[in-house]
Formats: sequence, structure tokens, C-alpha cells
Amino acid sequence: MINIGPAGNRATSAAALASSRRSGSLAPVASSFAPGSQSAKGISYGPGVSRRTEPPPEPPPDPPPTNPDVPPASDPDDLKVTRRSLGTLGGALSVASDINEAGHVVGASTDAVGKSQPFVWSKSHGMADLPCPLDDCEAIDINNSGQVLLVATDKSGAASASYIWSPDGTLTNIGNLGGRSTRGLEINDQGRVIGTGESSLGVECAFFWTPEVGMINLGGSKAIAVNERGQVVGAGSSYAFFWDGATDTFLRIGELDVKAQPYDLNNQGEVVGYAHIGKNSQPKAFYWHPIDGMTEIEFPGSPVFSCAFRVNEAGEVLAITRDALNMERTYSWRPGQAPLEQSVPDFLVPQFDWQLMSASTSSSVGLIGSSVPSAKVAEELAKVDFRAKEDPTAVARPVRMNGRGQIAGNLVRLEVSETEAVLWEIRLPKVEATIRKVLGQLNGVSPSIELTLALNNALYALDDNDYQAAASNLSSFLATLAASDSSIPAAKRTGWIQSIQESLNRVGQFTVLE
Repeated sequence: MINIGPAGNRATSAAALASSRRSGSLAPVASSFAPGSQSAKGISYGPGVSRRTEPPPEPPPDPPPTNPDVPPASDPDDLKVTRRSLGTLGGALSVASDINEAGHVVGASTDAVGKSQPFVWSKSHGMADLPCPLDDCEAIDINNSGQVLLVATDKSGAASASYIWSPDGTLTNIGNLGGRSTRGLEINDQGRVIGTGESSLGVECAFFWTPEVGMINLGGSKAIAVNERGQVVGAGSSYAFFWDGATDTFLRIGELDVKAQPYDLNNQGEVVGYAHIGKNSQPKAFYWHPIDGMTEIEFPGSPVFSCAFRVNEAGEVLAITRDALNMERTYSWRPGQAPLEQSVPDFLVPQFDWQLMSASTSSSVGLIGSSVPSAKVAEELAKVDFRAKEDPTAVARPVRMNGRGQIAGNLVRLEVSETEAVLWEIRLPKVEATIRKVLGQLNGVSPSIELTLALNNALYALDDNDYQAAASNLSSFLATLAASDSSIPAAKRTGWIQSIQESLNRVGQFTVLE
């Protein structure tokens, strides 16, 4: 069943918020599959834009078209975000839940008869329906191998099961803990799943599932996050835990007088969240290491509340604080260093009910586990308005950003209780305009084919949000230009070098998204 909720959020609990790290034409793509007529079985969801491997014919092919919904500006902005609708499976609603590094989006959509069906979407194939073993289904998560975690529910809503759909079309039921309900939360790139299931005694328990072993009961608790090493963090009614599946090591997070709530886990086993340290204490942000234990993070200004909600692979932590005047601030922090205040887009920060220290169901869900950009990029994204200009009453609800600057989310029309799955993508109009300008000046220049090829490929890479490939092609242009003969006028050569080097520096700011 598609649960729009008051704000169309993907998750309404701290456990659901703390999900995994991940770390062509812009015209809207219609589905290639009529609802109910063809599924995603057997489809290869490869890259949506192919790279040219041979010199283009003369004259050079046109660069990728721009989004018709975003008219070109005479003075291009340095950063814009475009939006495309992902469509539906024949019904009125669609809800995006996750996006992987390839830009494939999963979620749920109503079909022509109003049933909730899971979908996977890509630029090359549009929206395709996935198998639904029970009455209502939704796609919860997708890993970088293209495996999709599905949750299916019967008509009563009392019984649920979880499945893994693979790109070869196979569907695997991950089983249960003896009860009627199994709800997967997250699937990592090795195909391992965490979630919550009902035991044979009716107790809600966290589980860890692997293809080799099957379902492992982690006790009366909720699983919150799993990393690529199969390490799991979760929380019970009185304590939080860290479990290493490889060594079957179970560690309590914090001492006996500490009640912790984890929010994120990286591949080094580092955990962040908030904790009540001592009786009747206020929630404080913490960092935890399997060997070094728990560190309470201290912030300037003596905030009343604090919570760490993100830790990347370098051990850098993002945290949010709130003072006595209800002012919120976001900080980055590393072990052994002082916190640094940082400007972060609202959609990257979870909205808390600070009194209950649980995720608010009436506010925007932060992109826990999303890629975290550099401070400069974060500051720019903080100024972006994700709302639809043609429908200002619609509320933008980003769900997750991948490492390519693609953001899956939803437009929620509260007055009519409708949700539309969308994809926002970062665009660099000034960089693209600079590249096109230089392209227009290359006729008659030797070696024009190699130089043109490099710049065209850079444009195609930018269009596909592949900043690494764009940077590589811009670097190739500069290297080819440096090795070219001296027939190019010095002033023109210098101008090209300066313009493309500035573009390369700008693109380089986006190659560090993780």
C-alpha cells in the first residue's frame, strides 16, 4: 500500500530514516511498458547515455539537448536543478523510495485499478513494473547491483513478506522469523538485507538475511543500518547494539547508564546518533567506534539538544544542534577536532521532534545516508528551490541523493492527497555554455577531431551526471591542446585553456560526492 502520509515522506521513524549509504535528453521519459503488459524482467538497466568511442563526423554532432522545461538563460547560472516526472503505472500516484549510483529509482505506483505496484525506473527504459506476490507491494531499496528489496502486504495489512528482485528477473522470498510479518528495510551491495520481523511468539525482532545463511534473528529490537561488511546497528527498548556478521560479535553501544539511538553506520564500523547519558539527561550527539567506544560530541554555545546523523567513509560526521532559543545549526566534526559550522541543504538534514527525539511525520525527511557534498556545493544546494514553478502549492520532498548529484523524491499535493515521483538533477549551465562556446570556435583548428571529441564527450558526461567522466574529458582536451602545433593563435589558445581549466575546476567540486 502506498502511504503518502501528511507530507509524503518515505519514512516516519528513526529506524527507517537511517538507511544505507549510496555512497541524454532531459525531456521527461515516458515508460516503455504499458501497465500490466510488460515487466522489468530481463531488462538490462545499463548506463542511460553511451559514450562516443570514435571521432564524430564533420560537422560535429549536436550536443545533448537541454530540458525544454528550463529555457536557456542569456547569462547562465552556475548551478541549477532540473526536474522530471517519473510517471506512473497507469494510476494517479507514484512514490519514489530510493536511488542507486546508476540513477535507477525504485518506489511504488498505483496501477489502473488502484493497486499499489512496485516499480524500477531508469532514463533508458522509463518506469517498469516489478512482480507483486501479494495484494499490495512497494519497492523499498535498490543496491548498486540493481537488486531491489520489495515488501508485499495482504489486503488486511496484517501479513507482509519481503522479496529480492534481481535484474535477471528472479524473485527471492527472504522468509520470516516464524510470525506473519517480515519487513525489509535495506539491502546492501552484497545482497544482504536487514529489517524487522515478527517471531513465532509475536515479538518484533531485528533480522539480518544473507543468501548463504538465510534469516538470522538479532533479538527484540529494530535494525537501523547495514554496511557493506555485513555489520549491523540497531536499537531495542533500553540499549543500542552493533553486530558483526562475519565474526558474530555483538557489542552494546554505550555503557549501562547510556541509552543510545544510532542513526548511521559507515563501512569502517563507525556509528553516530544521539544518546541519553545518565538519568533524565538531554539527548546528545555521539560518535562510536568498535574499539574506542563512545565519544560525546561537544558543540559551541552549549546547545540543549544535539544529534549526529551522518558519518562518511572518511569518518567525517554531520550533526545538528538546537539551542534554548530553538535555533538549529549544522556542524561537521572529526574525531580529535573541533566542530565546524556548515551550511547544509534542508533536505540533507532530518527534521526532529526534539522533545521526543524521533523523526517528525509532519516535516521533511532528511536524506539520511545520502551523498554529502563539499561545503561549497552544500551551501549552493541550500539555496535551491525544489518546488514546481507551475504548481507552487506542491511540496517538494527529496528522498535520497546519489553520488552523481541525482536526487530522487516526490512532489506532494496536499490538498488533493496526490504524490508524484520525480528526479531532480544538478546541472552546471555556465560550464556547459563555456564548453559549447569553445566547441563553436574549433572549426579549422588542428587537431579539431580530437578536441571536439573530448568536449562533446564532456557534455554527454555532464548530461548523465557523470562528473568523473566529464573531468576526464576536459583534462583530455587540455592535454591534446597542449600537444597541438603552434598554428593556433596564442590568444585563442590561452583563452581556451583558461575557460576549460575553470570549467574543470568547477566540475571537480562534484567528483567528491560520496
